[in-house]
Amino acid sequence: MPKKKPVAKKARKKKAAKKKPMGRPRKYTASQAQKIIDRYFSEIEKSDRPPTITGLSLALDTSRKVLCQWAEREDELAAVITRAKSRVELYLEELLTMTRTPAGAIFALKNFGWSDRQVLEVSGNIDIMERLRAGRDRVAKSS
Repeated sequence: MPKKKPVAKKARKKKAAKKKPMGRPRKYTASQAQKIIDRYFSEIEKSDRPPTITGLSLALDTSRKVLCQWAEREDELAAVITRAKSRVELYLEELLTMTRTPAGAIFALKNFGWSDRQVLEVSGNIDIMERLRAGRDRVAKSS
């Protein structure tokens, strides 16, 4: 069996550099997505319709779920998507202050992580056994 020739370091680097990226290619670059998003918001303003995440995803020819996944990446496209989602959130936030019945805006803002729940923290030490003994003692004294 013939021996393999040792590969020089430079040749190894070239082989490593030629690897193709894994996964499906991106649908849009950040600048392409930004142009589509700008067009979407421009059309929304002209039509007097509210901006929505679903409308944004339809403008980008994708689903709401995929749009949210794009926003979770750590790249330029994620920054563009996050800014667009923030514009929708801003609209809903302003709607809260302008309407008398903000239930719809509250519901929609919960999808952005907002919460209308109040969390109360109680600190201190309550000894249940001591309270029970004190209650028994009071009952025993009164009988």
